[in-house]
Amino acid sequence: MNDKLYLNLTHGINSAWINIGQRGITSGDRYWPGIVKKLTPKDKDGKRSYWND
Repeated sequence: MNDKLYLNLTHGINSAWINIGQRGITSGDRYWPGIVKKLTPKDKDGKRSYWND
């Protein structure tokens, strides 16, 4: 959708996501930077890895 690949954990989540359409994308885009920050490991100098470049 919109030249992006969206992955969902389960079929149920996928169905719900399809039903809410663009609202789900907007909501996900708003939360994504915080999620990436939590998941991105720091290197030995305490800097974030390539994910945040």
